[in-house]
Amino acid sequence: MKPQIHKRLALIAMLICFLTASSCERDEDYLEPFTRVQFVSIPGYDKGDYENYLLNEKVVLRYTAIANLIGVAYKYGSAIRYGLPKPDDKDFETKTSNFHHAREILGQVKTSLNSSRESIQSAALLFMSAFLSGAENHEEICPLVGSVNTVGDKALFEQLRLMQIRKCDAEFITDRLIEQGLKSKNWNNRSSALLLLGQRDGQQYHPKIISNFSEAESEPDRLLLLHAFSGRYSRESFSFIRQQLVESQPGPKRDVLVGVLQAYEDQHAVFSWLNENSHLMDPTLVEQIVTAYFDALAPTFAIAIQFISDILMSDNNQLIGYLKIGELFEGAYDTDEDDEEYDEIAPLFIALENAGDITVQWHAYQNDRDRKGEMQRLRKLAETRALNAALPDYYEALQTLEETTEALYRNADENGELIDQNLIKPLRELRDKLALLEHVRDTDQSIHDDTN
Repeated sequence: MKPQIHKRLALIAMLICFLTASSCERDEDYLEPFTRVQFVSIPGYDKGDYENYLLNEKVVLRYTAIANLIGVAYKYGSAIRYGLPKPDDKDFETKTSNFHHAREILGQVKTSLNSSRESIQSAALLFMSAFLSGAENHEEICPLVGSVNTVGDKALFEQLRLMQIRKCDAEFITDRLIEQGLKSKNWNNRSSALLLLGQRDGQQYHPKIISNFSEAESEPDRLLLLHAFSGRYSRESFSFIRQQLVESQPGPKRDVLVGVLQAYEDQHAVFSWLNENSHLMDPTLVEQIVTAYFDALAPTFAIAIQFISDILMSDNNQLIGYLKIGELFEGAYDTDEDDEEYDEIAPLFIALENAGDITVQWHAYQNDRDRKGEMQRLRKLAETRALNAALPDYYEALQTLEETTEALYRNADENGELIDQNLIKPLRELRDKLALLEHVRDTDQSIHDDTN
């Protein structure tokens, strides 16, 4: 083929790309650079001026208005966060006015979510995200945003991004939205959909994700695919997760997989697998798994509570050895039976009383803390008694100083002189010290009375 023909074909290809407005690289890894919002601020305009254009029929003016208000959308949201103020609120009128104004602005921006123009739709979604961060009215904004039919990659990205970073509930993350993201030719959108899957049950997508994992060429792609299991998954997927964990090396992949373990619907199976196979696994991996569950301990996270309880009641010294026993004892001891969270962590107390050598250590820890508490109480009591014994001397010294000071004032009045303030400084200092001692005595006495 002659060089001229080569050039002619290249020019034709370039012309086709230009005429079709495509990059000629729109394969499955197509990535168009995203610019979140480009806008111009109008000289002399403030927030109120932009608000007047939110419903303007001219596309560029409506877009400019929404884009300029994104920066203050958080404040609009904050104005409605706690609802209407009570009538006795000192700022009742101002807060009421701000509430109704914010609701009005929100309603006007909502109309732009269904715009056929991607620029307006994208700006409106960004506004909604900022508004939601201030209002925290997820039950209103999340279903609204989740139902938007976006008209382009940029708008879809803002939709997926809002649902993810604002932690919208799983019920608002629709199959339609996930599928639209996963099928997108844009890498950002596909990745955002995988991240969003980590917030809901995505079992119907997991077989395809497992298939794609073996074909993924880069670590970022593999990590995103693994993160998609963070919502909830089945036994078939658990086999895949276990295999990947055992084969993993310390690093990002292992970190993601360890976190994903806590999303499996059958946590007893996770414990059984770890308990039976820990001696065959990399010790650093076993320790990381146990530590992850321990660090997740909280009254509202029953999964971690039950997992650590199972370890305590097992005879697996390897797993028990990775527990932070000191922290566990301290937290358990400091939880009173009257605390609201006591019932939530009851499995831990049951385990501590039925954990063999750990139970012996637990009882010894309790006795030591009880003894230290009693010693502290007795020390406070002794200090209170010492204060009571010393106070009469202070009262006597105070009376002497008061008499001396009164004589100074009387002498100054007779001679028509101003009294030197430095002469009465000791009286002030003694009064302050006496008041402090009386406060300490009364506080310690109150503590003593309560403990009895």
